Amino acid sequence: YLGSESVPQNNTNILVKDKIFTIEEPVPLSERSEAYIKTIAVAPPKRSQPIICKKCGDDESRPCKRCGCYICAGKDLPGEIILCDECDNGFHLKCLKPPLIAIPEEDWYCNTCKRDPNDVIAPGAARQTKKTTGSETTRDWGRGMACVGKTKDSAMPADHFGPIPGMEVGMMWRYRMQVIVYFLIF
Repeated sequence: YLGSESVPQNNTNILVKDKIFTIEEPVPLSERSEAYIKTIAVAPPKRSQPIICKKCGDDESRPCKRCGCYICAGKDLPGEIILCDECDNGFHLKCLKPPLIAIPEEDWYCNTCKRDPNDVIAPGAARQTKKTTGSETTRDWGRGMACVGKTKDSAMPADHFGPIPGMEVGMMWRYRMQVIVYFLIF
């Protein structure tokens, strides 16, 4: 039965990974015996080791790329599985291309994590390619207000504070060029 309405669950299979513990009936303190107190004082046995792989539940017979070989998904020969020092994926020595004969002593990286030494720039060394000066640009700036130069003549002083004459309250600041043009015309 499941839920507050106690809906019966017919033809339901439960996949048991370790053990199922039943809910014990409460025993009043006055009815507890010495044997019962000794049994509840000892914690129930724990699993020998926690489940590490949540995908396969550490099932040795089930292929899994997370806890086995990333190429063949096999878990056989655990002594010949090498871990990438970058991504922590495991690989059989025989599944690698080219296959390794022995586990290397130094750091080892898989083909996806391995970097070409020619692509790495040493600290303090400059890149071989120089940036362009940027004097010739082909970018179309459009007619936006961001590219408008600062006008030299303005009816408003630079240190003006307060409402701008001719500008209604609530008008948006994006119309500021219209105000400057308005002052230049009048």
